[in-house]
Amino acid sequence: MIISSFSFKTFNFSNTQEIAEEEHLESNLELNEAGETILEEKYDADGILEERNTYLFDHNGKLTEHELLYAAEGASEKRVLTRDSAGKLITETKYYGGDSGEHTEYMYNDKGEPVERKNFDEEGNFI
Repeated sequence: MIISSFSFKTFNFSNTQEIAEEEHLESNLELNEAGETILEEKYDADGILEERNTYLFDHNGKLTEHELLYAAEGASEKRVLTRDSAGKLITETKYYGGDSGEHTEYMYNDKGEPVERKNFDEEGNFI
C-alpha cells in the first residue's frame, strides 16, 4: 500500500545561465507504510520519464531489491540482496537487463561481524 506520494520540481534562479541551458527535473517519490521509498521517478522539462528507481524491502525494513531503469536508453540495472534471519547481507547479485552480472558473497564470524567478502564476475569467476 502506498502511504505517501511527493513531487518535487527544481528551478534555477541564477542569472548566470541562459534560460535555454537551465536544467529542469521533476521527481516523484512514493513511500510505503514504514516511510521507505519504494518508487522514485525523475522527469525532464517536457514531462518525459528519464529514470525510475524501484525498491523492495523485507519485513524488517532491509533492502532486498533495487532496480534502476534508464528510460531514454531502455536499459535497466537491478541489485538483488539476500539476507540471513538476522538481516545481515549474504549475497548481492547485479543484473544488467535480463543478464546476470557480478555478485558478491559476505561472511560473518560467530559474533555477526563481517570477516570476508568474495567478489565474482558475471561468469562466476572469483575476482
